[in-house]
Parts: sequence; C-alpha cells; structure tokens
Amino acid sequence: MKDWETVEAEAGAREALLRLRKRYRLVVATNAADSPAYFVRLALARVGLDDCIDDVVSSADVGDHKPNYAFFRAALLREGERGVPLDPRRAVMVGDGTSNDIAGAQRAGMRTIWYNPTKRRFPDGAQPPDLVIRKLADLPAAVDRLAGVTPEKRSRRQRRADAEAAAATAAATAARDLRAESAAEDSAASAAAAIPPAPDAEAPPAAHGTTRFD
Repeated sequence: MKDWETVEAEAGAREALLRLRKRYRLVVATNAADSPAYFVRLALARVGLDDCIDDVVSSADVGDHKPNYAFFRAALLREGERGVPLDPRRAVMVGDGTSNDIAGAQRAGMRTIWYNPTKRRFPDGAQPPDLVIRKLADLPAAVDRLAGVTPEKRSRRQRRADAEAAAATAAATAARDLRAESAAEDSAASAAAAIPPAPDAEAPPAAHGTTRFD
C-alpha cells in the first residue's frame, strides 16, 4: 500500500476525522493483505491522515480478513484491555462495503454506518446498517447519534478554519509528493548517465571513443 503509485483521500476525510478524534478513538480496519499496519500508516501519511488515526488493524497482521468474525474479534481485542476485547456495542464500523464492512461488523455485534456516496442500492434481504451517510461531513453527527451524545455545534468560522487547514495539508502533501517524484527522476537520470548501455555488435565504433547520452 505504501508503494502504490496513487493514494487519494476521500473529500472531507481529514475534517471529519479531526472532529471525531476529539471524542472517540479512531482505528483503521483494512483488508490490506500485503501491507502490515506500519505500511498502512505510511500510506496515510502520504495524504496527511496519519495524525488523525489512533491505531491500524490490518489483515496482513491478523492473519484473517473482513468479513470474517476472526478479523473483527482481533480488532476488538486490540482495542480492549488486559486481554478482554472491547464490547462490540461500543464500536461503530464505518465502511462502503456492504459485505466486508457492514455485514461482517454486524455479525461481530458492532453497530454500522454505511458510507454510500454513489447512492447504491443496499442488497435485498440483507440486514440494513444502523445509519447511512452520503458524504463524510455527515459522519461525526452520525457517530454522535449512535453514541447517544449531543452533536458538536460548529460555527461558520470553525467550518471555514477546518476547510482552510485541510486545504493547507493537501497542498503540503502534494508538494512533498512532487519533491519525492522529482528526486526519484533525478536519481534515475543519474544512474542512466553513470552506466552506459552495452555496445551494439552491429554498430560502428563511436568517433573519438566517446559515448553520447541524449
């Protein structure tokens, strides 16, 4: 995951996570079979979200994956204390997958929020999620509702400040990725200049014994 060519954050992700983190512990639960938690965090860092997350539970570390009960049990154990798993009724699974995320978490006894920005139809006959949201800006209020707490009231100035902070983070992340890409290209060009290609047996000898790199 950390080496993916492109890593993108959903619109509004950082603002929503920062608001949630004031009240809740946030854990990424992912089926990244080739990426242990450390690599997942590196991927999150590429889009400026690593500081919004408290923990990562990856199938690469667990040895099982969503929607299996064992995966969610491992996540609850990770967030529990002294070997006692967290009460699943105190956990909310947020995801866009109707099977891996919603159905799997329901079987583990967790409450669920289905993130459905494209207005897909929920599978017929399946147990519906507790709540459905279309945009991440609605996520904090949805979690508050399931937790039974009063939603945070935010002024227009606070919303503007959050948006500006998110934009600054996105710009800084883009600049960092651009610098890294430029450095990689420079390194590749230096390597190409330092190592001449193998001579072509059919080509005549180069004049003056020199090799040209266009």
